[in-house]
Amino acid sequence: MIELFYSPICPYCPKAKRILLEALDEMEGEVHLDEINVFSLDGLKRAKNTALWLFPR
Repeated sequence: MIELFYSPICPYCPKAKRILLEALDEMEGEVHLDEINVFSLDGLKRAKNTALWLFPR
């Protein structure tokens, strides 16, 4: 499973998601994608429990 943390106002997130979805298509369903909106309370809590605070460019 891959967790994609995203923000609805991030200008980079749509491109990162598109690239990730293209890669997942090539894996033919072998990997599940969990999309996590960091603007939601649950998403923010989950993001704070990670060691990564990066965004794509």
